[in-house]
Amino acid sequence: ASAGGRPAHRLMALLPKPYADEIVGSIMLRGRIHLGLALKPFLRWVYDSESGRSTCSFVLEPALDRVAAHCGLKPKELLERHTVFPYVVAFLRSQDVVALERKLLNPPAGQTASTAALAQNVVSSSPFRKLCAQCAREEKQRLGETYWHRAHQLPGTELCDVHGIPLVRTGIRMSISAREGE
Repeated sequence: ASAGGRPAHRLMALLPKPYADEIVGSIMLRGRIHLGLALKPFLRWVYDSESGRSTCSFVLEPALDRVAAHCGLKPKELLERHTVFPYVVAFLRSQDVVALERKLLNPPAGQTASTAALAQNVVSSSPFRKLCAQCAREEKQRLGETYWHRAHQLPGTELCDVHGIPLVRTGIRMSISAREGE
């Protein structure tokens, strides 16, 4: 069950369908824009909570079940395709990966998984978002909007994996805060 008592899998898919290689924070930002909500009310809606939360992770979402349900995905699919989880655990023993995945996908009732330490591994070495100008131009033309790519945000990534050109380092931090969300 979700924090509000409703089963998360029964939520309506009101967040946009994720694009290929779109990172979870980008899905959240596009959803907020599509719904026309400021960040705090948007987060209250996504998390079904009155916590007053004003930030969320850009790279690894702690409320996977709720966000996945709002996107029409299974939580494991969101974790594997739209977060940095596969990269963070790439060199862990398989039994540790399974245990960590289980913990993230099945947090204790009424709680969200603690993803801060895992996300910090990515954010500490690459605190600002990166983009490929060519990808952005092509997406704007093809989709009418742009999105943040997971592959571009990984530590040590300096070139676009599609175009082979240098990524542009933005001044936008990896966390999503109320300043960006307004």
